[in-house]
Amino acid sequence: MIKHSFFRRNALIYIFALVSPISLFSQSQVLNVPEGLSGIGSTVSGNNIGIGTDSPNTKLHIYNNVMDAPALILHGSTIDPDVSSYHYVGLRFDGDFGNATGNYSEIRSHSNLYAYWGSYLTFHTTTADEAHSLVERMRILPNGNVGIGISNPDSKLTIFNDGASSSPYLLNVGGSGNGWMKVRHIDGKDWQSGDVGDLYFQYGKNKNTIINGGEGSGAVGIGTENPSQKLDVNGAIKIQSGVPFILGSVQGTQRIQTGNGNFQFISSSDAYADIYAANGLFEGISASRKIGFNINDAFDVSGNSVAHYGTSLISGIGYNNVALSGYYGLEFYTEGQQRIKIAGNGNVGIGTSNPSARLDVNGIIRANEIVVNTSGADFVFDPEYNLPELDEVEKYIEENKHLPDVPPASEMQTDGMSVSEMQTKLLQKIEELILYSIEQNKMIQEQKELNEKQEKEIAELKKMLNN
Repeated sequence: MIKHSFFRRNALIYIFALVSPISLFSQSQVLNVPEGLSGIGSTVSGNNIGIGTDSPNTKLHIYNNVMDAPALILHGSTIDPDVSSYHYVGLRFDGDFGNATGNYSEIRSHSNLYAYWGSYLTFHTTTADEAHSLVERMRILPNGNVGIGISNPDSKLTIFNDGASSSPYLLNVGGSGNGWMKVRHIDGKDWQSGDVGDLYFQYGKNKNTIINGGEGSGAVGIGTENPSQKLDVNGAIKIQSGVPFILGSVQGTQRIQTGNGNFQFISSSDAYADIYAANGLFEGISASRKIGFNINDAFDVSGNSVAHYGTSLISGIGYNNVALSGYYGLEFYTEGQQRIKIAGNGNVGIGTSNPSARLDVNGIIRANEIVVNTSGADFVFDPEYNLPELDEVEKYIEENKHLPDVPPASEMQTDGMSVSEMQTKLLQKIEELILYSIEQNKMIQEQKELNEKQEKEIAELKKMLNN
């Protein structure tokens, strides 16, 4: 006789016990509970059992038309006043039942109202050996933490390898093809060893990334299995545009350096940073305190080695100067246009790329004051100076249309004229005018005296005639 107890709630069948030493039904019977019925009926439908459906298409077919509600509840008792006891309700998957192979898996729900609130799930499989031991493989705690290979995960996912697995890796993403990543914590060490191991991130067949676990090391290697620095990269490093690269500096210890020396930042013992390239593209050496394109091509300034192409530090007693040098010249640009050029001969051009003077400006100069050194024109007052006669000056002007010793306007417009020279010429002409004025004044005085004498004589003659 088959004994069973059941009831129906909200279209969900609760089966508390089905106890029988023989099969529940014959091969031609069906346990059928159509939707809307309150009991269990049976129909001939092959060997399938339907709960909530009259057309089961598998050995056990459960149908529930209520959304957001479980279709099957495995009900067992886990409540125990003994708080040290933990009980579970489990579901077993056994494909070899009756063959005594022991190849099966279980999912267990653990709880005990007296011990704690909440429940946790464990997942078990049997070992691949003659013992067929049932071993827990994964656990989900009440707080949602998931542990694989560990019963007390302290994070959302904790993976632990006890060394019993044939693979030393903790995580394998992608399978065994050409695209997988493996994370390995123990590098050939016994799993119970207290030695610190390495952490590998592997893509393909090589150890692409390794975090070295040596005591106090923590070195990270990318493309190398033996990192010698905190970050050792065997390959190129790309930094996206707009992303800053910040390096902490400790004198004499921190550096960025490529394998071939093409680009290096080095903090040296004298606290000056090197920037240099072995191929001469961009380099600097801390010992000589230079930054340049070729720091070996240098010249001496007061005992300081100054690069012909670059920036150098010039030091002396009580001063430290920075020198900027370009052997063939320096050019300064804004908005893609050359604004200032210092030629190799020292000429400076503003607005011109071919300065022909020490300062050659193509444009307007505005200043509150300009001081120009000049030799002056005091030579005009030298007794030996040959002051031209005014009739000679008049004749020269009529013939040449400009003053003597002054360039014509056409020449000034073409070649310009030195401010110092022009000031000297103008001063010369002014001083000549002064001399002409002095001479004329003398002539006027003499004429005045002569006029006064003649007027006196005329007056005496008039007096004699009147008598």
